[in-house]
Amino acid sequence: MRTHRRDALDVSHLSEHEQRRLLVDESGRLADNARDQPQSNPYPEGKHRLKTACAGPPPRRHPPLREPAMPRMTTEEVEAALVEAGWSRGRDIGAQVPELLDFVRERFAAEGHPVEAFQAAQDFVREFGGLRLVIPGTPPDAVGFTPHWIYEESGEDVAELAGNLGKKLFPVGYETFDGAMLLIDETGRFFLMHHTGPYLLGANTHEAISCLLHGPQQEARDCFV
Repeated sequence: MRTHRRDALDVSHLSEHEQRRLLVDESGRLADNARDQPQSNPYPEGKHRLKTACAGPPPRRHPPLREPAMPRMTTEEVEAALVEAGWSRGRDIGAQVPELLDFVRERFAAEGHPVEAFQAAQDFVREFGGLRLVIPGTPPDAVGFTPHWIYEESGEDVAELAGNLGKKLFPVGYETFDGAMLLIDETGRFFLMHHTGPYLLGANTHEAISCLLHGPQQEARDCFV
């Protein structure tokens, strides 16, 4: 199997305080980079490329993520990919979780669109927070499983998508190439807010990771209420 690890965020050698600070600093760095990007940059780290993520019904080009689409990965294949990213059974980042969640809540609340860290979001961050999963394809990409705020008006776009889905959403990660936002809803489904539109990744963590690695992706509008 292809190696899916690149620069995993290894915090095992750090104290609890240092681990918490490192993960929060990563979220802050991403947000600050997005804020400071000039409008002239066509590929900033997320700020401008998601502005149309929840735009209306005209047909969109699917994101150039996994070509060609492959069959869903088995549970064993997904777990092997996660192990390569630094995951292990029973992984729990424990005391780091509240600060990571609070970082996102504060950013979104400041925009006037607060988000709630419901149980499904807490459980995902507790087990997978800080991992970095490399995605095969061209151009190279990776997903950071770190809650984040990535560009101005993130809150508005997430709120709009949540309203369309009829479910609460919480950001739990991002794609490094174009800043696409990984979201989980209160039922445990995963969505990707890409600049070409929002997509359903799967009904659970394993389906979402399989989809991120190999596709296929489904238009999120198929889930709108």
